[in-house]
Amino acid sequence: MLKAYVAFTNRLSSRRGQNTVEYLLMLAAVVGLVIALSTIMKSGLNEVWTKVKDSIVSAIGTLGK
Repeated sequence: MLKAYVAFTNRLSSRRGQNTVEYLLMLAAVVGLVIALSTIMKSGLNEVWTKVKDSIVSAIGTLGK
């Protein structure tokens, strides 16, 4: 009985699974931050991409002349 108790307490004190949970929590925090920032900056990014597209289109238009 004592052997079973010692094995059980050793298993409870194992830290092997703790690292996995910590990494998953950090990954979830990073993903949440990226989603939040992309939502906040969505309108600003659309304006930037529109300016880039317009610059490329005007540059291509000048090449054909």
